[in-house]
Amino acid sequence: MVKVGLSAPDSANLTFWGFVGASAVLALETNDGDTSYVFGTSTGQMEVSKTFTVPSGARVFRLGFDCVRRTLGTTPTQAFTVALNGAPPSLGSWNATGTYAQLPEQTVDVVEVASGGSHVVTAVVGPGADLGGGGLRFTQFRLALWYNRSPLAPTLTAPIGTTGSLTPVFTGVHNDPDGDGMSAVEIEVRRVSDNALMWSSNASVSSFSRAYAGSTLTSGVQYKWRARTADNSDDFLTRQGEWSDFVNFTPVINNPPTTSIVKPTGNATVGSLTPTLQFWYSDPDGNAQGGYQIQVRRFSDQTSFWDTGQVAGAVTSRTYAGTTLVGGTRYEWRVRVQDSLGSWSDYTSWASFTPQAVPNPPTLTSPSGLTNTLTPTIQGTYNQASGASQAAFQYEIRQGGITLYSSGDVAVAIATGQAYGTDNSGDTPSSPPALSWGTAYEVRARSKDSNGAYSEWSSWQAFNTNAAPTTPTNLQPAIGAVLGDTTPVLSWTHNDADGDAQTEADIELRTVSGDSAVTGYDPKTLTQSTGTHEITETLTASPATEYKWRVRTKGTSGPGFGPWSAFRPFTVATAPVVSVTAPAPDEVIPHPAYTVEWSMTGGSGTQQSYRVRVFAEDQATVVYDSGVQSGTDDSLTLPAGILRNGRAYYVSVGVEDTLSQAASSGLIAVTTDWTPPATITGLTAQALGDQT
Repeated sequence: MVKVGLSAPDSANLTFWGFVGASAVLALETNDGDTSYVFGTSTGQMEVSKTFTVPSGARVFRLGFDCVRRTLGTTPTQAFTVALNGAPPSLGSWNATGTYAQLPEQTVDVVEVASGGSHVVTAVVGPGADLGGGGLRFTQFRLALWYNRSPLAPTLTAPIGTTGSLTPVFTGVHNDPDGDGMSAVEIEVRRVSDNALMWSSNASVSSFSRAYAGSTLTSGVQYKWRARTADNSDDFLTRQGEWSDFVNFTPVINNPPTTSIVKPTGNATVGSLTPTLQFWYSDPDGNAQGGYQIQVRRFSDQTSFWDTGQVAGAVTSRTYAGTTLVGGTRYEWRVRVQDSLGSWSDYTSWASFTPQAVPNPPTLTSPSGLTNTLTPTIQGTYNQASGASQAAFQYEIRQGGITLYSSGDVAVAIATGQAYGTDNSGDTPSSPPALSWGTAYEVRARSKDSNGAYSEWSSWQAFNTNAAPTTPTNLQPAIGAVLGDTTPVLSWTHNDADGDAQTEADIELRTVSGDSAVTGYDPKTLTQSTGTHEITETLTASPATEYKWRVRTKGTSGPGFGPWSAFRPFTVATAPVVSVTAPAPDEVIPHPAYTVEWSMTGGSGTQQSYRVRVFAEDQATVVYDSGVQSGTDDSLTLPAGILRNGRAYYVSVGVEDTLSQAASSGLIAVTTDWTPPATITGLTAQALGDQT
């Protein structure tokens, strides 16, 4: 509720005084007593009016006024009336004595008006009877109105979502725009599925904390609730607020789960220092298992050997992983379980067991290192500890740190062993997966004695299956080579990461044009350790023919052939023949300037370059070398001064055709012999001078 003063002076020098909040005076003006309005001895009245607007969302419930006055004469009978929009309810009269007495605040209920819009309040002040020879003087006059706004929808705090009670406590926050407190709260609960009303609390003057008191709720069923409140303005101005929106909640009653020990119990002898501890889980509400906690201690002194702590998971067995147990020593254990909603069972009673001495881990001897089979034999040495004989062994294979296979009991001595790939009862998976060539693996094993006790696992032992050879390299002839040989020799280098020697090679030979296989080479398998092969089929050289070939090899052990090399092309063509036509063999050259001539015949191409050389009589010293000259020339005149008279020489011509095939004439023997010019006589020496 809000009390607001209305202030506005009027012509009679009376003032409406303003209020803030409930009672504080906003402004105060004291009229001088001598100039105050004085009612005389005769009946008179004074009227003042004020226009106001009701705030949005509020209603006017009360008007009130008070005054400070002094009397002049006998005690008067005084009447005050207040009117709202022309409807004047009467307050009766005030009777007070004394000078400057404060009259008590008077209130009058008025008709409720709508929020917004203008309303007029009028106060009429005047004596209701003769003043008895005196006068009535007012020094202060105050007029106020009270209005109240309804509470807003409350804020709901609980229950929301899942709650663990079938009689939840409903709580929320009262929201009032005027700051009024709460006088009542009303709560409504309905079932979500069909909107059935489960409880209507009706109004309650208690605090906003109400325990459910309706029809019995069902665990796991979804419900919804809402609330509204009323403020505590006063008995006349109390307003009921708006309903909140519905919020959903689900009561869930969670009874704790139960558990019991399966084994070991009753001081049973277990054949392992890492026994499997088994228990079962049950829940009266049908909730799934959410966790467990296992504790193990020594029986004699209750020294703790293992406490898993609270572990999440739905397992009902766990392999012991605490401080190392001692064979022949008695221990005891207990367990508790947790459901998926977080409730824990009580611990079971302690159950005892005694592990017997177990064999030492076996020593693995195979497989190890490089293995030339995909079914290696797992073998090792049994290492006794308690005197019990060997009954079986188990082994595991892993690759890249991931276990591929765990065998069940292999019912033979580990010294005899078992070939990988043999099925056993209890294998995981049920059949051993195939190993792969060229792959690194690890193996480990454990022994089982005649008492049923298992040793610890041996350490992991690495082994590798043999890899196939890699791609051959150093293939010859060179890429794009032109061969004049119709049965050329092919060569390559065998490569094997394991160091295996070559035992076989496959050669594939095909024409480039048409991609047809050469007879016998589609492919041809060679049983040999060397990396050379002379083609046994005559290849086509005329016209020149382009071929391509590739090779792959196989080692002494392992998976077989490695990958093919890439195809390498070469061309078979007829080689050219060059003949020196001048000089002729053993020709005598009669003059120092001589032209060497030649011709090129045969071959699959045409001449593209030539080279002429002249050797001295020793056939080694080069007298003249034209160098390689591009072109189709078939003659070359030797430069002057190359040949000397009376000497022996050898002439050679080499050519190369457009297929880069070369041919040479060999050495042509010649001699020189020419008559020198006649001697000139009668010449005299003369000094050269000015010839003018």
